[in-house]
Amino acid sequence: MWERRRPSEVRPVIRPGLRERWTESGAWTGETLQERFDESPSRFGAKRVAVQAGGTRLSLADLDRLSRRVAAGLLDSGLGPGDVVAHQMPNWWQTVVVSWGVLRAGCVLAPITPTLREREVRFILERTGAAEVFVPGEFRGVDYVTLVESTGFSGRVHVVPEDGLPVDNAGPSSDSAMPSPDASDPAVVLFTSGTTSDPKGVVHTGETLRCETDSLVEPHGVTPDDCLLLPMPLTHVAGLVYGVLFPALLGIKVVLMDRWDAGEALQIIEQERVTFMIVTPKPKASNRKHLPTGEPAKRPTGCCGGQTSSVAAGASGRTDRPSSRLSPPRIPATPWRSARGPTAA
Repeated sequence: MWERRRPSEVRPVIRPGLRERWTESGAWTGETLQERFDESPSRFGAKRVAVQAGGTRLSLADLDRLSRRVAAGLLDSGLGPGDVVAHQMPNWWQTVVVSWGVLRAGCVLAPITPTLREREVRFILERTGAAEVFVPGEFRGVDYVTLVESTGFSGRVHVVPEDGLPVDNAGPSSDSAMPSPDASDPAVVLFTSGTTSDPKGVVHTGETLRCETDSLVEPHGVTPDDCLLLPMPLTHVAGLVYGVLFPALLGIKVVLMDRWDAGEALQIIEQERVTFMIVTPKPKASNRKHLPTGEPAKRPTGCCGGQTSSVAAGASGRTDRPSSRLSPPRIPATPWRSARGPTAA
């Protein structure tokens, strides 16, 4: 039976001395995600494109305004700091808006991968005690409203249209007073895949997520002039960091794909002048079949994350060997890096 968990029960566990260590190092500054986002329109330009999905482009000003409307709607419904709000959304622009709306309301965001079904969804909703859930209605033949209802969830379910605003009763004013959470408050709870047991929730604070985002700038060499292609799900930690936090905190444009197609990806790379992309082993290897006939102005840098035992296709074309360092597909002049995320076990 679904039972709403009180806000105080979803909290990060930080080992003794760890906060002091990272604070002294300068990594943890006390700056919140919301404070950093507030500065972005003036810092990078309000009209700068932040998110592109299909034919929709959202500027930083659009993302700020729409996320505040979602936050106002959540606050008007009685939610507030510490309440958990889940979503099981695909890689739509609305998912980025919902994510920031939840964070702006001071609530805890609980992303659920769209491929999960009744057992796993029930476990996550019960474990977090989520108060509300955002779903896409029907997507790829799955009725997500029915899926959530089958878990016994008794909270509010928001059905997000593919071309509409995420909340029907979203507050009208972007100037509505928003909560001011502390950087050490819980912000996101992400669940591992549960390969050998039930999924395990990892609670992130605004501090840990901001630090994670900033820590990726130097190794990737990215600047606000970069353009990121992201086919990884926004419900994964990599999708959350690169697809939700990168555009809002670093001013980097992200182009979302909700279904992987190597040919389409290469077209996007050409058209949008993509300079950086994040993929998993399978689509990374599949790029070999769709080499471009011409040379774009600049080949993107690729970052590939996944289990180290994944089968990888190397320069020889073999696909029958495990690789501890995933081998690059044969796309000329495209450097690749391997990575693991902060929920990887």
